[in-house]
Amino acid sequence: MNSQEEVTDEGLKSLSEGLQRLSFLQSIELSFYRCKKITDEGLNNLSACLKRLNSLQSIQLNFSYCPKITSQGLTKLGKSLQRLSSLRSIYLDIPYCRSLDEGLSNFGKSLQRLSSLQSINLDFSSCGIKNKGLTNLGKHLQRLGTLQSINLCLSE
Repeated sequence: MNSQEEVTDEGLKSLSEGLQRLSFLQSIELSFYRCKKITDEGLNNLSACLKRLNSLQSIQLNFSYCPKITSQGLTKLGKSLQRLSSLRSIYLDIPYCRSLDEGLSNFGKSLQRLSSLQSINLDFSSCGIKNKGLTNLGKHLQRLGTLQSINLCLSE
């Protein structure tokens, strides 16, 4: 058994509690690749932490092959990030999860409030994204006047 398969929501909650005390943190990069026991609950705990990091300028999250993350968790993450007025760069790698079409729409809606955002890199490969999700994401992204770079992967 791979050691990463042992990471659970409880571990992510403990990490999040520690990180939220780092109020001057400007950049964060976390990878939970193939942590199959992480669910929306774990992502919600991380989201609650992130919204308190007011100095955050760059965020990189990898939840590749975390099949228990759904649109609900992605929506909560977006709502947390929208509070970070200094955020300039988002990298979210979340392929091979459940159908995230609605979550992508909601995530995009939250991003439109980030007036300093310059770069977005999103990987939603094999996540059941449909035209509706892409249409809504496009509508929300066009409101980001500071955006300089977009990288979007939706491969099946």
